[in-house]
Amino acid sequence: MDGMVFIIGNTVRPLGAPGVSDDADDVLTLVDADDTVCRPDKHLFRHKQYRILLTSSPKKNEDRKWLTQRVGDSQGMFMMMPWSREEFVVASLFLQSNDITLERLQEASCICGNIPRECFVAAVSPRLSSAKDKIRNAIDLTDNLSRAIINMKVGGETVIHRAFQIRPLYEDRLWNSCLVEPVSDWAFSEMMDVLDKRRAGSAYEFYCAIKGCHDGAALAGRTFENHLHKFLKTSSRTFTIESLDNRSATLEIRFTSETKFFGDMKCFSGHLVLSVKSETSCYLQPLSPVFPSFDSFLYQPEISQSGFSRLIALQATTAADHAIKIKGLEDVQTSLKLKVPGMKHLRPTIKRNMIILFVVPDTLGVIFAKQTIEGAKQAIKDTKKGTKKEKEPLWYRKTAQYILALSEEEVFKAT
Repeated sequence: MDGMVFIIGNTVRPLGAPGVSDDADDVLTLVDADDTVCRPDKHLFRHKQYRILLTSSPKKNEDRKWLTQRVGDSQGMFMMMPWSREEFVVASLFLQSNDITLERLQEASCICGNIPRECFVAAVSPRLSSAKDKIRNAIDLTDNLSRAIINMKVGGETVIHRAFQIRPLYEDRLWNSCLVEPVSDWAFSEMMDVLDKRRAGSAYEFYCAIKGCHDGAALAGRTFENHLHKFLKTSSRTFTIESLDNRSATLEIRFTSETKFFGDMKCFSGHLVLSVKSETSCYLQPLSPVFPSFDSFLYQPEISQSGFSRLIALQATTAADHAIKIKGLEDVQTSLKLKVPGMKHLRPTIKRNMIILFVVPDTLGVIFAKQTIEGAKQAIKDTKKGTKKEKEPLWYRKTAQYILALSEEEVFKAT
């Protein structure tokens, strides 16, 4: 904290020493910020090219005064990306002194997220139930969850570091560009349960409060998706969907309350085969909300127009741009085995398109446009004059994008 800056290479030399320029580029200064009030030495602020990284355990707003200090300019503070599951498991081999089985560690991370200190403690039996209680109580005792999320970057509520974490929104990892997310899928489910139990309309109020907030927009989208699943499954109902190529082209689809949950694509295929054999509609929903394919699927024994597969992929979003990942399309196609009776005719082809249905709030419906397919490549066609690229990548010709715009208030009130 004395403001000394050192260049670390083959040797360690203080900045400003002979041969070491004060104007060195891209200097990262590490500051211990775990004290009550932690303001870096003023010397560090004189150099705009210095990046200052302050690290501390979670603290309340009054103990984090350094967050309000200027660091050269508005681009001076940045955050680290949260650990991935793979990074967390490998790091645990070196950071955790107790011998914890991988199964126990994974169980703890499903509750506490990939946060080393909390997760290592929770993984030691019988601490996991205590960790659940801490997260659940933190959420329950926070009267205004939306305000806690909006004020995430400046702290203030215990719920901040118990149930939520921040993640860089862009690769530059700037502090003023982040998104807020629950530490785990379990924490998100607990928050939804707490909101639903408080009073009628509480979840909708929470959604409205954070959807316009830059930090909370992603969480708002997830909240919309959570209630959308319930809305679509409440009873059998028919909707008119519009083509994103031509809004005047419409189709009638009928949702069903018959729901099957699946953990992987093998389980997905099993449920789908049974529905095909029995010729019954089925709504297929992944157990994980971050399933690497689509948010859900709808199988219909009949469809109102020819030229479409009877399997529809659904993608809920509250954003105007939501690219389709080609891995999701490839996973679905792979699961529809050619040799399994009834599955072959569900595979997306140029003559029988698979419908990708975007379900969006009605406020977004008018401006929502056809989405890109990330990773889609143009096919190469052999001709007498040589080879040439097709006009459009193959996956664009094997799929048809449609939209269903729903009232946000209706979605939330119906659940």
